[in-house]
Amino acid sequence: MLRVILLITAACGMANVYASPLSSLSFAGIEKNKPAALSKSLAKQSTDKTNAQQVVDFGKTLIGTPYLYGGTSPKGFDCSGLVQFVYKQVGIFLPRTSHAQYQSLTKIDHPEVGDLVFFAYDKHINHVGIYVGNNKMLHAPSSNKHVEIASLDSPYWQKRYAGARRVNDLHKKQERAEITPHTATSHNNTRTKEEKHLIVLK
Repeated sequence: MLRVILLITAACGMANVYASPLSSLSFAGIEKNKPAALSKSLAKQSTDKTNAQQVVDFGKTLIGTPYLYGGTSPKGFDCSGLVQFVYKQVGIFLPRTSHAQYQSLTKIDHPEVGDLVFFAYDKHINHVGIYVGNNKMLHAPSSNKHVEIASLDSPYWQKRYAGARRVNDLHKKQERAEITPHTATSHNNTRTKEEKHLIVLK
C-alpha cells in the first residue's frame, strides 16, 4: 500500500546515506561539466589557517547537533542553517536557503576544504554541505538525525550532486576571530517551493 509522506526537506530532507567504496559513477546532477567522480578531483586541501580551514574546524565542533527544520543555532540546524551559522563565525554572511546559496556564490569545478557542495532533487537545489576533505562533507542530514560527516562516494549523493560553490577570498589566510557562543534558536521557515517535495513510498 502506498503511503504519501510530505517530506519537508528544509533544503535538507534526504533519505539515509548508504556508505560505499570509491566509485567511478557519473553524476546525474545539474551541471554537465563536472568530473566523472568526486574522488578524482577533491584531493587538494588547504594547510594554512585560512578562512576555509577555520570554517571546517568550527563546523566539526557542531557534530552531533540535532537536525531541526528552520534551525540556525547550536540547539538545532537544518543544512543551510548550519552552513550559514558556521560561515558567520569567520565574518562571512550567506543567504538563508541552499538554493539562494547556490545561486549567489562562485561556481567552481573542483571543491577544496571549506567550499560548499550542493545536491538536487528533481532538478531543484535542496541540500548543501561543507566539503571537509578526503571526499567527505559536513552536513545536517534530515529529521531525526544529527550533524555528521558523510562520504561523497555514496551513490546516493553522487546521483544528486549538482555542483560546488566558493565564497570569494575564502582560501586567503586570516586571523581567527573570537567565536562567541550562541544559544538562541531561530526558526526561519521561509522556504522556496522546490525545497518541499511530495515523496511516494511503498
